[in-house]
Amino acid sequence: MVAVPFRLNAAALALALAPALSAQGDADFYRAFYLEHEQHDPAAARALYLKVAEGRQAPEELRAKARLAADALGEDLAASDFTHLMPRDSLFYAELSRPGEELSLLLDSLGLLGRIEEGKGLAISPLLVDGALGLRGAAVAVTAFDPQSGPSGVLLVHPGDLDVVRGLIETALPAAGEPAPAIGGFPTWNLHGEALVTLTQRLLIASRDETEIKAVIERMQGHGSPSLADNPALADVLASGRGGLLSFCLNAEPLRPMLQGMLAQGAGQDPQAALMLSFLDVQSLRSVSGRFDVDSEGVSVELALELAQGHHNLAFNLLRLPEVERKTLERIPSGAAFFVALGLNPKGDVAPLAHDATGQPIVSFMDFGRELFGNLRDVTVYGMPAQGGAAGPLPDVAVRLGVNDVERSQALWAFALGTAGAASGGSTAPAALTIAGRPVARYSLGGMPFFVAAGTDGLILSPSQSTLERALAAEKPAHSVLDDPLFAADAQRILAGHTLVAMASPGRCLSFASGMMGPGEAQGMAPYADLLKDTVVTFGLEHTDTRLALRGRVSSLPDVSGLVGEALQGHHGGEVGLMSASAPAPAPVAGPTQAAPALKGLRAEFESLASKGDTDAARAALERVAAAADMDPLYLNDCAWAVATEARYGGRFTDVARSMALRANELTEYGNWYYVDTLARIRFDDGDLEEAVRLEEMAVALAQSDPRGSEASKALERYQTALDAVVARE
Repeated sequence: MVAVPFRLNAAALALALAPALSAQGDADFYRAFYLEHEQHDPAAARALYLKVAEGRQAPEELRAKARLAADALGEDLAASDFTHLMPRDSLFYAELSRPGEELSLLLDSLGLLGRIEEGKGLAISPLLVDGALGLRGAAVAVTAFDPQSGPSGVLLVHPGDLDVVRGLIETALPAAGEPAPAIGGFPTWNLHGEALVTLTQRLLIASRDETEIKAVIERMQGHGSPSLADNPALADVLASGRGGLLSFCLNAEPLRPMLQGMLAQGAGQDPQAALMLSFLDVQSLRSVSGRFDVDSEGVSVELALELAQGHHNLAFNLLRLPEVERKTLERIPSGAAFFVALGLNPKGDVAPLAHDATGQPIVSFMDFGRELFGNLRDVTVYGMPAQGGAAGPLPDVAVRLGVNDVERSQALWAFALGTAGAASGGSTAPAALTIAGRPVARYSLGGMPFFVAAGTDGLILSPSQSTLERALAAEKPAHSVLDDPLFAADAQRILAGHTLVAMASPGRCLSFASGMMGPGEAQGMAPYADLLKDTVVTFGLEHTDTRLALRGRVSSLPDVSGLVGEALQGHHGGEVGLMSASAPAPAPVAGPTQAAPALKGLRAEFESLASKGDTDAARAALERVAAAADMDPLYLNDCAWAVATEARYGGRFTDVARSMALRANELTEYGNWYYVDTLARIRFDDGDLEEAVRLEEMAVALAQSDPRGSEASKALERYQTALDAVVARE
C-alpha cells in the first residue's frame, strides 16, 4: 500500500525539479558560450558544453547544440597544432599561421593600418584586414611524389571564426564539384577527379586519396595513426622553425634512400658523381627548413640545413668558420652606415716572424699563407656617412683585420702596399702621420692616398683619412656599433653563434652614397634618407657542427603611408618629391633638405583649409608654404604642379602656383625641363598661349637626352595647336 504513493511522489518530484534542472543546463550552456567567445578559453568551454550535452537537465535541442559546439571546439583544439594531424612521414610540410594578425602587424609597421577617425591620410582599416584574411591558418603535407602524376598529400584549412569565410567555401564547393560519399561522417565533394574535399565543423581537408582524409579525421578525434608531431627525427626542427607567418620543413629521412640510389647509380658511370657521393654524405641529411615571420618590430626570414650528429659531409665542414667575436663588433665605429664581419681563424699562436740583423721583419712567400690560414682572425668592412655632407675624393670605407700577430700583418701590408706604390710610379716608403694619437702610414697608389694604422689587436686600412680617424676613435669604450642606438639591439640579437654578420642602415647608406653624388642628386635622396633613418637590415650566417642557418631581418620598417598616398592620388609632386606618371622625379639643383617638419605642417594646414572650402585662408597658408620652401626648387615645382593641375583645387590657387613655379625656375636658371614644363602648363591654363609655347620649346630642348622628354614634345604640340586655332580665328 505504501509503494504506489511513493511512485507518485517520485514522479511529482521529477516534474517539480525539471524547470530548475533545465535552468541549470541553460546556465552552463551560456557560461560555456561566454568562455568560448569572450574569455577565449576553448578547453574550459568544451568541458561545459560536454556537461550540458551528456546530462539530462537541458532540453534535447539545447543538448544537441552543446554537442555540436563541443565537437567544433574539439576540432579547434586538435587543429591548434597542425602537425598533430599530418602524417608522420611527410616528405614536405608547410604551414600558414594566422595571416590576418601577421598582416595587421606588417601594415601597422608600415603606417598603413588605422581607423578613419584617427585622421590618417591613407590607412587600411583593421576590420578590412580581419574580414579579408579571417583564416586561422592552413597547412599542407606532401606524402609522396610521382614524376608522372606529381605530388600527393593532404591540405588543411581552418577558416577561423568568420562565418562569411566558411559560407564562401560552402557555396563554392557544390559549384566546383560533385557530392561524394561522406568520409568520417562529414560531407565530401569530388572536384572533377582531381581531389576530394571534406568539410568538418571547423576544417577543410583536401587530398587525392580518401585514406589520407580519413586518417586526418581519426587523428583529429584522438584515435588515429602517429602524426608528424610524433616524428622524433624532426621534433627539434619543428619546434624551432614554426610559429611565424609562414614556415616549411623538408623531411630528408624518407628521401635519403632515393637520393642515395640516384647518386650511387650515377657513381657507377661517372667518377665525379662518385666523388660527390662521398663528399656530401647524403645519409646524414636531416632536414631543410625555413620561416617568414612578422612582429611589432619588423620582419624576419630564416633558412636552415640540419645534418645528423657525427656526419661526414666534407662540403659542410669545409665551409665552417669560427664565430664572429663580440670584440670584433666593438671595433666598428658607432654611426656606421653598414658593416660586414666575417670570422676566419680562431685565436691562437702563429709561427714567429723572422727578423734581419737590424731587427727589421723579413717577409717570405710562406708568410702570406700563414697570414690567411693562421694569423688573420676576422675581416670587417664598413662604410661611414660623409661628415658634414661633404663629398670626399674616395669612398668613406675601411677594412679592419683582426689578427693574432699585429707585427706580422704590418710587415706583410707594408711590403704589398710599398710594392704597389712603386709599380704605380710612387715610393715604396710611406709617409708617417699621427692620427688620434696613433702612428699611421700613408701610401700613395696611383696618386690616391691609402692609410694603414695599427689598432687594438688588428690593422685598419682605409682610403679616407676621416674614416680612419673615426675607426681609431672606435677603439675607445662606448664608441662602437654595440653602443649605437640604431644597431645595438639587432647586433646583440644576431651576434651569438654567427660566423658572418652584416648590418646596414638604408638611411645612412643613402647619406654614405650621397658623398659620391652631385649636389642635386644628393638633395633628391635626402627625403628618402630621412624616411629610412630608423630602418635596419640585418643578415647573419650561423654554422655549428650540424646546422647551417641563414637569417635576415628588417627592423623598424618605414612609415610609407605618405608615399603610397601620393602615388594613389597621382600627384605630380608632393612632400617627398614623388612625381606623377607624367614625369619622373627631377634632380634638384640647390636648396635645403626637403619636406622638413615645419614645411610638412604648413602643407597640412593648407590641405585642410582647401578641403573645407576656406579659399582665402588656404591661399594665405599656401603663401606661407611658398615662403618656407623659397630655396627648394624641387618642392616649389612639385607643389606648384599639384595645386595648378589637380581638380580638387579647382584652379583657386593658380596665382600662388605660378609664383612658386617662377621661383623654381629662377633658382635653377631655367635649366631643368621639368620645372620649365610646369611653368608652361600654368601659362597655358592662364590663356597665355604664346608664352606657353615659348616655354615648352625651351623644355623640349632641355629634355633631348631624357628618355621621357617626348612628353614635353606632346605638350608643345598641344599648346601649338591651340595657339594656331586662335590665330586662325583672328
